[in-house]
Amino acid sequence: MLQRFDQQTETAFLQLLAEKYQLLGQLDLPSKQRSITSRNFVSAINALAEYMREHNLPIPNRTVLERFRDDMAHGRWPNGEQLSVSTINARLAAARKWLRSVADDVVDLQMKIALRDWANVKDVKRTLVQDEVESEDVVDYGRRFELEAVQQFMQSFPTHLKGRRDRAVCALALGAGLRVSEIVALTKTDLYSRNRHGQPAILIRRGKHNRKRAVVMADWNSWVYKAVESYLRGALPQHERAPIIRRVRRFEGDFISVERSITERGLQMMFEGKKPYRIEYRGELVIPAFHDFRRTYAFLCRQFGMEMDAIREQLGHSSVVTTERYIGHDVDWSHRVPGWKVDI
Repeated sequence: MLQRFDQQTETAFLQLLAEKYQLLGQLDLPSKQRSITSRNFVSAINALAEYMREHNLPIPNRTVLERFRDDMAHGRWPNGEQLSVSTINARLAAARKWLRSVADDVVDLQMKIALRDWANVKDVKRTLVQDEVESEDVVDYGRRFELEAVQQFMQSFPTHLKGRRDRAVCALALGAGLRVSEIVALTKTDLYSRNRHGQPAILIRRGKHNRKRAVVMADWNSWVYKAVESYLRGALPQHERAPIIRRVRRFEGDFISVERSITERGLQMMFEGKKPYRIEYRGELVIPAFHDFRRTYAFLCRQFGMEMDAIREQLGHSSVVTTERYIGHDVDWSHRVPGWKVDI
């Protein structure tokens, strides 16, 4: 595969893309022999091909390129050899140039956009010492909660307005993987949006680093909508583009919502004070952090069998390595959770 950078190789690669996306009849295959301008360029493309062949990877999508980059940076490939930053970045530059040249020959717009997105993988910024990360281990940090603990936690909220609001906030973090800043800015229009394929989705207009993404909402996580709608029924009517998570205050022994939207700090106070919410973790009741909920979302999605790249897109990560750290290395592959629905 890709042993030489010539007409036959490029045609075969385009046909491979066409087979994956079922667009064989829509490709404009090149007709002229393209000259090889750099031996180093060919060597870099062959290195990518060898990496894909060793790992049984059928197509160099963005996740593959990020793994290719990170394995070289951490000394995991080839054969535990620690490559220099310049060598790694030269190989990445060749891969990006290769994908952009393929994108120029693709007629289908979606495939062209996908190829150009795959070509946006960033360079390595600094040298990583091999001892810093063990050969095959995934850096593990943070807490992830089991499905049973999530179920009990979501049923433990009070039934008054504040309790329903707090449950809705936790549902958005646990069932959709949203950050605190994204929950605070969420509007009703964004909540009931759709992605470019027409699927129901939560639209995040300004995520981390101002990235925009759509979090797909399927049948298995429709319980998130149920929790949010339970809160909205008791909240003040509001404009479609106004933030839905509002402050609440006591009034005559009950809670009422006010017009002011809540801040990130206000949400974090849910797990502080005299009576913070707690969730079971390894046999004990602990006070969670909001980011633990994002890790739990990624962890349960992977147990359910969702592809790593799909989880990365749902969370809005730029690198699949970050997603792997969220999931950790203790996923029980013998037990696939059947949709991990939560009863509200």
